[in-house]
Amino acid sequence: MKTFKKFTDLEQLRDHPLHDTVKEIISPYIDDPDYRPQDDGYVALLGSSDIDRVLSDLDMPWHLSDVPFEAVTMIDACFHCLYIPSNQFALSILVPNEEWLPIDVRQHLEAHLDP
Repeated sequence: MKTFKKFTDLEQLRDHPLHDTVKEIISPYIDDPDYRPQDDGYVALLGSSDIDRVLSDLDMPWHLSDVPFEAVTMIDACFHCLYIPSNQFALSILVPNEEWLPIDVRQHLEAHLDP
């Protein structure tokens, strides 16, 4: 898993095809001078090793297949999942739509897709 809370975090994706996608998602957060990631939210990019574990490092007591997402959309071959646990905090989670994605996770994400 990679998390993005400031522009320098984008260095993790220097030559990655999702660099511009993550930058586009995180920019509204970071452009706000009062932005505080721990209070306002941030972006996380999940990998195959994150799929079958509890997402405790994101302060969530669930596996990805159980997260109560507010919305899911598709962006650049990724599921863009929005988790909003409070009126202020929003966590954007990107999950690549790859073959390694288990069917139960894929079905959970697809069930939350915005029409």
